[in-house]
Amino acid sequence: MAKIFNAGIFSDKNIFYMLLSLLGQIFIGHTFNATMWFQIDLILITILFYIVYSKFDDERATKIIIFLCIFGFFMQYSKLNLKLFGNLNGYFRWTPGRFCEMLPIASAGLLFVKFDVINKLSRHKNFILLILIAFMPLIFKLRRFTPVGFQYSGIFLFSVAIVMSIIFCFLPFDKFPDYIKISIKNISRFTPGIYYMHRLTANFIIFKKGSFINCAIIFMTCLIIGFLISKISNKLSKFLVE
Repeated sequence: MAKIFNAGIFSDKNIFYMLLSLLGQIFIGHTFNATMWFQIDLILITILFYIVYSKFDDERATKIIIFLCIFGFFMQYSKLNLKLFGNLNGYFRWTPGRFCEMLPIASAGLLFVKFDVINKLSRHKNFILLILIAFMPLIFKLRRFTPVGFQYSGIFLFSVAIVMSIIFCFLPFDKFPDYIKISIKNISRFTPGIYYMHRLTANFIIFKKGSFINCAIIFMTCLIIGFLISKISNKLSKFLVE
């Protein structure tokens, strides 16, 4: 009954959207943990890419991925994405709404791996870093062209994701001290658990919303909970957080 109440089934005059929102929240579980929108979209995009590359030859499949990237931006800037899913009730709007927002980023990531972009850029690492730093002010000006959407829309966040990925891959991890490498390795084990728990944990952390201290406390709390759960001696508990 709580699921039905949270879906707001009587709050929308459009019966189609009411029922779609209700079913979506029941099966996806967003009323319990809204963070799961990412997992659903990740699964859907993975299936879509698998179908593309399994049904078409390599060259044609690559062209389709580029088309999907452009299509995602078209849906965002034309506001069709917002019109289609913005009226859905409750949390159910976020999963389909963010699908087209994630599509360009996922497409770019796939193409980066396919064409070995990072390794090719690393041959000119210092020059590329200088270019990225020089263009950083221009990239931030792209924020003004962000369309109304589901918090991940527009060319600005797409550009930031690419720049941050390149910079991260260029970090000299091999030159880091061993204790830092070990710390990163141990903490990164619990990345899935931290992600899935952070919104649930945030409900019990009362600080200024969006503040660095608040984020740090939520991160450390999730890390500790994930570590404790991993110590339970069964495969399921480790699977939940690692």
